[in-house]
Amino acid sequence: MNLKRLPLCLSLTAGLFAAQHANADDLLYWQSNSLSYLNGSNFQRGNFNAEEQRSQSTFTFEHASGWVWGDIFYFLDYVNADNLQSRGSFSNGTFEQKEHNTFYYMEFSPRVSLSWLTGQDLSAGPLKDVKAAFTYEKGEGGPGTENYLYGLGFDWNVPGFAFLNTNIYRVKINNHVFFADQNSNGYTEQLTVAGAYPFAVGEQDFLIDGYV
Repeated sequence: MNLKRLPLCLSLTAGLFAAQHANADDLLYWQSNSLSYLNGSNFQRGNFNAEEQRSQSTFTFEHASGWVWGDIFYFLDYVNADNLQSRGSFSNGTFEQKEHNTFYYMEFSPRVSLSWLTGQDLSAGPLKDVKAAFTYEKGEGGPGTENYLYGLGFDWNVPGFAFLNTNIYRVKINNHVFFADQNSNGYTEQLTVAGAYPFAVGEQDFLIDGYV
């Protein structure tokens, strides 16, 4: 997962299809798509060379949808920097390190409802549902990321929140530059928390949403 420090940031977000709802009898219950633009400067470099990164622009397409069988979250970042950055990847069986000023990063995260899959109601108290959770991470940035995540997701009923869920993953790390060869891999664990909190100030409606 990429962590980006944006001390000076201008953001423009366009909702392409905001929370489009279908009939409950359809497979698709709802979907939301957005396109965002971020521009930041004064980054702290971590690319093992002397050149200071001055600024970069990030274009992000984001999709979320709810289905009769579960849900999907997906995003794709395309980064355009004003200088060259060291990027590593495995190609033709060997590690290659190149200088790029454009690169991408993406995550695809489907979750399957175990209540739907088993035909049993798994809700209990504040717990709405339990889901089989998966994520695929791929990118050119930094170590040439390619990770596979699998685990359990939990959807919660929390007063005031439009949604709140937690995912506990086992992570298989593939093709990482810090391993000796492309066949090496490592394992770790990850907790992801995502939520949306709507509120109003006077006659204006606002929404805080995101994930950690």
